[in-house]
Amino acid sequence: MDAQAQPRVHVQGRPGQEKPAAPAAEQAGAAEAEAQPAEQPAAPAAPPAPEDRPDSPDLLYRLGGARQAEAGERRLYADSVGGDQVAGSKHVHYHRADEAAGYRPGRVSPDELRALDEVYVGGPVHDEAGAELARRRVLLLQGAPRTGRKAAALRLLDAACGRQVFRLDPGTDLARFPEEATAPGGYLLTEPVTRASDPLRAARIAVLGERLAAHGSHLVIVLDPQAAVTGIRPLAWRPADAGRVLRAHLRRALIAALREPDGGDAERLLDLPQTGELLAGRHGPAELRDFAALLVGHLDGEVAADLLDDFVASSAAGRVAEVLDDPARELRDKAFLLALAVFEGASYQQVTAESDALTLVLRQAEDPEHHLGLTRFDRARSRLLELVHAVEERSFHENDWGRVPTSSVSFRDPGAGFQALRHLWQEHPAAREPVADWLHGLARSDAVLHRVRAAVAAGLLTSVDFYSGFGTFVEPWASSSGLRLRQLAAWALQVASEAGLLPLVQRMLRDWSGDEDVALRWTAARAYATFGVDHPDSALQDLERIVRDASREQLMDVVLDTLGALVLGGRPGPVLAALVRWSQDPSPELREACHRAFLQAAGGWDDGDGESDPWPRLLRIALRTGAAAGSAGSATAGETGQTGEPSERAETAAAVRTLWRTALGSAPFGAAAAEALAGWIAGAEQRHGLVPALAAFLPSLVLTERDRARLDHLLRQVARTGGLSAAALAELRAALAGPAAGPGTAGSPHPSYAGSAHLGTAYAPGPSTGAGRPGPHRPGADATPYPGTTPAPPAVPGEPRDTERTRG
Repeated sequence: MDAQAQPRVHVQGRPGQEKPAAPAAEQAGAAEAEAQPAEQPAAPAAPPAPEDRPDSPDLLYRLGGARQAEAGERRLYADSVGGDQVAGSKHVHYHRADEAAGYRPGRVSPDELRALDEVYVGGPVHDEAGAELARRRVLLLQGAPRTGRKAAALRLLDAACGRQVFRLDPGTDLARFPEEATAPGGYLLTEPVTRASDPLRAARIAVLGERLAAHGSHLVIVLDPQAAVTGIRPLAWRPADAGRVLRAHLRRALIAALREPDGGDAERLLDLPQTGELLAGRHGPAELRDFAALLVGHLDGEVAADLLDDFVASSAAGRVAEVLDDPARELRDKAFLLALAVFEGASYQQVTAESDALTLVLRQAEDPEHHLGLTRFDRARSRLLELVHAVEERSFHENDWGRVPTSSVSFRDPGAGFQALRHLWQEHPAAREPVADWLHGLARSDAVLHRVRAAVAAGLLTSVDFYSGFGTFVEPWASSSGLRLRQLAAWALQVASEAGLLPLVQRMLRDWSGDEDVALRWTAARAYATFGVDHPDSALQDLERIVRDASREQLMDVVLDTLGALVLGGRPGPVLAALVRWSQDPSPELREACHRAFLQAAGGWDDGDGESDPWPRLLRIALRTGAAAGSAGSATAGETGQTGEPSERAETAAAVRTLWRTALGSAPFGAAAAEALAGWIAGAEQRHGLVPALAAFLPSLVLTERDRARLDHLLRQVARTGGLSAAALAELRAALAGPAAGPGTAGSPHPSYAGSAHLGTAYAPGPSTGAGRPGPHRPGADATPYPGTTPAPPAVPGEPRDTERTRG
């Protein structure tokens, strides 16, 4: 008897529904902050416990699976789930011929073979298969169903034996073949019954080949991935390129419709977005044939575009429905499908472990009075993957110790994971509660991947049924006392907004940012770290409202983190412009938030690219004046990673300089600003091109001789502590010796920056993604500081501060 396995179960209960008190980590320091003089940095709140520190917002796009990775790249979800909403139920049925439906023992008709000739496209191993069949007379062709392996076998036999091709019954006794065959020719045996105790052995295949040669015949045996074979390796079938197969079927369909097969009609149909989406799903030949017929109908005006969309969606939806709706299907198989929908892209072992945990939760819901376990060694990997129409891809992962082999499992259809979750949530309401319990357990897991995937699944389910998803996941997490759970609510709202609920999520965050519940305000502020990248105006308006609130100190840390994420995100311009405005606001709370957020962002470094070392992210932004001026060697916005017109990029770069000047001249923050700037300078010569970049940037901070003296003092101080060599110090001090920038100029670039041979005309840094480098520095291109700003001299530790010229 098989041993009973007890995999871990994530179910640990749901968050409480009552409104919790704010965590102590958030309440600490509020009273002390009120007692401090205006603009003094508030005492930092006690950090949350290590086990409840919120996860970094960008993990949503790094660990959320292929769907979220694509959304992170585009930051605009084009494949909106909400685009086809109808009242009531909507059912679209497509009846596709099963691969086995056309299998009949006996002779294959010449008409069928001729029709195959018109559409057949050989796969990567077709020639190798033909050579082996000719040499051995018998070919073992092994592959997954719906990949064209039977069509390939027929085509190979037709080429070898003319039109004399026969199908054999799967129960054919190979020990008595081909003596019992009626005539010489080519024979196809599909998926014969094999067992571990009675496999296809190499000796039997060799004898069979000799008898076939004597008989003047050929035999192709098509095997499934689980077939038992000993002593001989079957040829692994690899399907032909789906685009070529679709083109072949489309050509035949156009001819049947009396249209020109090689004209512009075919190209227009192949360029349709629905065609591209279908081909991304790695569909089988039968589905490609049916889709080609629909395309021709669309060309004739008989098939609307939404029916093409439905066909693409039904390819995945129909397959998941077959698994989830079949009462005879094992519960464990259904759990595997759902676990893969949540953990797509993870390893097979991890998906299996999570599916076993979900199986136990579902079984407990069905029969809570009995202790139910799971048997070991009862499922083959290849059978499971084929059941859910998934593939396992092997690759290598680079870590600190070298390359490690790894693998990942994903659906063949890109949208199958969402279709599985949607079908479960809409068609099987009784399964909602146990699946929700499983997701809540994942949300409380110590593994960050579990938490991210739980949030993504919750967001998708919320987009399917808002009230159910919001009440089950989003609201309990958002109002929780745990910061990690609030982060999950923020992620879920981001996913829901990308899946079609954008206006609703935007209004919700607006309401939450002014709610009396501190937990909801925290969640709204955190959500803007991702949501605000595409909607900066809404984010900045609500964050400003939170900062002005009397209880701001309970939320200041999350506001600063969000502002930092937005500054270092894809569109820093609007955020930096808002910080400049905050720096001039009469409110000491806004000015403090401005300085703290800017200095926090100033500590952020990017990853560099293939040609440049990591640099301070704000320095890259500040040196984009060459691109803003539109020089011939400048990079585009896409290359720099910063969107917007050249004037917007120039204003963004000017904002960085303005904020540096203001921070350096601030009485409570000047020392911290000088320390942050010293962090850019120290060790700069160890980073490719950083010293020339600083030589171009530092003069833009000089408005007076006193400014120059203080920056010179800072350089010498860094050199005294070993952060700069004498040569680098001399280069930076020489750059400072030029004319002061004045209120309307950006400062003159250092010669080594503007004309360095190793930088060329496309110098200066690219974005954190390493997408390219902007153009050369051009003096005065973005020099105008923001109106009303009165920059003060940099404050340098060890020197007196000129407080009379200090603004806020």
